[in-house]
Amino acid sequence: MSKRLIVASIIILAGACGIVSPTYAAVSKKFSAPQPIQKYSSAPLSGQSSGNNIPFCVVNGILDPNSHKITQSDIDTSLSQNHPYTISRPGYYCLGSDITVNFYHPGPNANGFYYSSPSSSIILIETGETKGGTVLDFGSFTLQNTYTSTVVNNDISTAVHIRQSGNIVSVKRGAIRGFNYGIVAGVPASSNAALSIQHMTLEGIASRAVQISQYQRVLIEHNTFLRVAFGIDISSVSNADIQQNTFRGFSLFNSGAYYIPYPINGIVPAIGIGRSDHVRIHNNTIVMDELLYGRPWGPDILGGVVAQYSEDVIISENNISGAHYGTGIAIYRGRNNRIESNTIQNAAKECSVAQDGYGIGVLAIDEQALVVEKNIFQGPFSNSMKFMYDRGPMEAIVRNNTFYRSSYLYSVFSSPSAQITMTDNQDVEYGCF
Repeated sequence: MSKRLIVASIIILAGACGIVSPTYAAVSKKFSAPQPIQKYSSAPLSGQSSGNNIPFCVVNGILDPNSHKITQSDIDTSLSQNHPYTISRPGYYCLGSDITVNFYHPGPNANGFYYSSPSSSIILIETGETKGGTVLDFGSFTLQNTYTSTVVNNDISTAVHIRQSGNIVSVKRGAIRGFNYGIVAGVPASSNAALSIQHMTLEGIASRAVQISQYQRVLIEHNTFLRVAFGIDISSVSNADIQQNTFRGFSLFNSGAYYIPYPINGIVPAIGIGRSDHVRIHNNTIVMDELLYGRPWGPDILGGVVAQYSEDVIISENNISGAHYGTGIAIYRGRNNRIESNTIQNAAKECSVAQDGYGIGVLAIDEQALVVEKNIFQGPFSNSMKFMYDRGPMEAIVRNNTFYRSSYLYSVFSSPSAQITMTDNQDVEYGCF
């Protein structure tokens, strides 16, 4: 272990000596993984739109007369009447073609906030507490907004808004481009409500590409996020699985104070988790090194994954690269969380970025019973890991991590009041080249 694995006022667990802090050993018994998240679907999960003259969708290779095809004319008619195209009954819905709108909806919404509202959306799913699921199948088509303006902070245009819907809602197989918000879901009609977003591309989204709150089951997988300010934002959610998504080309052109609630150094993340529990974030690819301005704008610094006030969160097997000025994983005031088997890489080859204080692999503040293990850090970072005691407590076990070209300062840094137990970490190569 390199002498650069330095922490201040912490407890060191020496593997060779078998020394364990009695106080911290009791805390470690509280560690638990999230409950298994069952895969679910709004069957049927496969479908495509039929010919332009047929108002139904092809579901499982069969024309389904109970399905509904959404056309450009349907959308144009709804917008001309100043309301979204509304899905009020469960069923199978598909796009009949690419749909293009020139849509701007100024904020604030009815509650005085610059957040999406049902009236600011193109497609509104609002089925109430009814039996049966709802599928919105894009069928490989695109919903695109062509509106452009230099004034974007007060625009709350939204592609798809889901609210007051029971049972399962599935959005899948297509693309959304050019809106301020992509897919927004909240205020479900029942505690059984579940949501899945699969095989979607969200591109050029100026605020949140996906925003979800208050759901009990969420599945977000196999999606691509391109040039978005904020990838996935979930809050007050239980049992969520976020996996095998790709994030590239972040843009900070519309990520001002109107939109970003995360307090950790003003980090704008690819994936943000707030006040949620039993969340698994795994096997995602996050490329952070494409900033619109080349350096952080205002207080905003890119982050791979941010979790705050959350419990039983597992962040594992993600590949986070390009943490040039930003933070790979930041976690704040939660408990029983795990960061394991991730690869976090800084795109910078020189020390100058780390000397400026930018670039942190893992940042933890006031976490209880945190485990950080089996991660690979490829620097240089200002700190590969940083543990901060603000209001406390800050407790973590750090074990079996590997540091390559780890940091300008320390591989592991801790504030004096934090309780960090370390064992079997390896600093393979130190320095900037």
